[in-house]
Formats: sequence, C-alpha cells, structure tokens
Amino acid sequence: MAVLLERDTTPLTRSGQGLGTPLYAAPEQESDAATVGKEADLYALGLIAYEVATRRSPYRQPIRALQGALGDLIAAALEENPQDRKISGAEIAEALVEYLENH
Repeated sequence: MAVLLERDTTPLTRSGQGLGTPLYAAPEQESDAATVGKEADLYALGLIAYEVATRRSPYRQPIRALQGALGDLIAAALEENPQDRKISGAEIAEALVEYLENH
C-alpha cells in the first residue's frame, strides 16, 4: 500500500501568471492572464481541431476556411473576442469526429 508521506503545496504558477503553450494561447492570455476563462481553452481547441482536420499548422500558413459544420465551429472558436466564442468543446469534438469519418 502506498502512503503519502509529504504533500507539496507549492503552486505551479504565481497568482495572475499565465500557463500554457504560447502557440495555442488565446489573444486575451497575452494581455491579462488573471481574467482568462474557459473561452481560452476553446481557442486552443479550435487550433488543434484545425491541425487535425487539415494536417497543417495554422502558423506556417494563413488559416484557410474549412467547409461545413467543422469550419463554422473552428471559426467561432478562433474569434478574437472571447465573448464571441459561443460554442462548446463537445460541439467541436463531435464535428471533428464526423469530419474525420467522412474524409
């Protein structure tokens, strides 16, 4: 049986400090990490979904529009303003699975 002898309570980041991969950071993470919410995760998920669907990095070339539901959801995830990302991660995941099954 494993026994926890010591618990490290040191936080990984300081208060207000950003955490994440810079290439997948939402625009708002650069300006004010303290106010970042779930919308930043949607932004990163949109970039990842784009890479999976196109097999191309959005940073090596301009993002080209994908047709259909997945393209619409990726565009919504990549909105500059976090309040305009009115989608869910589940919607992106479902559309990505459907897209991959058909391509």
